[in-house]
Amino acid sequence: MKYIIENERKIPVVREVDVLVLGGGPAGIGAAVAAAREGAVTMLAEQTGDVGGIATTGLMSHWTGKTEGGTL
Repeated sequence: MKYIIENERKIPVVREVDVLVLGGGPAGIGAAVAAAREGAVTMLAEQTGDVGGIATTGLMSHWTGKTEGGTL
């Protein structure tokens, strides 16, 4: 078996949590809320910085039933 050997490096620990949820779409938000409600120290990380997933970042109208922007 072949191995890749990496050099030792120091990685800073920004925060310690019980539950780390990666992805702020509908499922990620639900998972983070459920974990926090159970008392777990929880962090939600989303790469785009916008929670809600493609429904919010893509402004998909099928969630609201509208085809134009503006308030609901």
